[in-house]
Amino acid sequence: MNCFSSIIFALVIATDMASAQEAKPSALEAEVRAIMEGYDDSVRANTLKLIAAKTEQERATFRASVPAVGSAAQRVLAFISAHRDDPAAIVGLNWVIERAANTTEGDAALNLLGTQFLTQTGMAPAVKSLQYQAAAKVEATLLAIREKNTHRQERASATYALAVQQFQKFESAIDSSATNEGKTRAMELFSEVTGPYADVVVDNMKLSESAAQMLFELANLTEGCTAPDIEGSDSEGVKFNLKDYRGQPVVVVFWSDGCHACHDLMPMIAQQVTAAAAKRVVLLGVSGDTAEGAKASMASHHFSLRTWADGSTGGSIQRLYNIRRYPTIYLLDAAGGIRYKGSAVAPLAERMKQLP
Repeated sequence: MNCFSSIIFALVIATDMASAQEAKPSALEAEVRAIMEGYDDSVRANTLKLIAAKTEQERATFRASVPAVGSAAQRVLAFISAHRDDPAAIVGLNWVIERAANTTEGDAALNLLGTQFLTQTGMAPAVKSLQYQAAAKVEATLLAIREKNTHRQERASATYALAVQQFQKFESAIDSSATNEGKTRAMELFSEVTGPYADVVVDNMKLSESAAQMLFELANLTEGCTAPDIEGSDSEGVKFNLKDYRGQPVVVVFWSDGCHACHDLMPMIAQQVTAAAAKRVVLLGVSGDTAEGAKASMASHHFSLRTWADGSTGGSIQRLYNIRRYPTIYLLDAAGGIRYKGSAVAPLAERMKQLP
């Protein structure tokens, strides 16, 4: 090894050692992580049993035996109280807010975030996770973080979570005023994430990329818009396009074998489409499975429809439609216009009755 190589080798070793030292958690962080990981491991073990279950009765047993988070969350909260000023407290608080949402312990953690930890750095994952909680519970905290926290990750996360909350208000609105208000505010906040906070990464995800998808959905995938074309292969390997069905109303159901609700709803959706036979409605699907997986799922759960096999839950068709939950149901009119978007059968049936 020449002198230059020796120097480079020594620098690499020194860098690796420094990184290892930096990555090694403190004794207090190791203590709180042991509590958190103990709970997570118990949930993981139960999930593996659920996956391996052979009968529906066994699966029901394991679904009902998911370990409760309360005890572990209480221990982490006690740790936070005892070590308020240590960085390990932030690690624990993130975990309780994310894992114990909508529990007594989760509410206590949320209160800590909105008071003692309001201006802290390191809370971005928990702040971002507030998008999943009720707006009435978390909106004041998110607004306070935007106003008083000077750290970009936390401000970006609060902005993103508020945008999602506004999007949900838009989707659930029952009058045009609330619909327009929610849509306008959501687009403003998502645009802020793609602008000043375009480079912010939280939980290994660039927030601006997700915000851009939400902006696309708001502009192109809401009622009144023309649905983007879908191109791909069905579960038999035959290529086809959504536009092939232009001239007929179409119901498109995004589903996956892992969605238990889909198994129950598919026959109900098919029944409603059959009842609307006079409207010439066509039923199609997009499966987040391989072609073989989609065929096996349909055979196992006794339903049948022509379905694009998108390969995985992150397939290209689902990315185009920004699918965030299963099932997602679209009703398109004969011109391809979106007449309904949601997850419920009753409003779908009502909208099909309104088709010309």
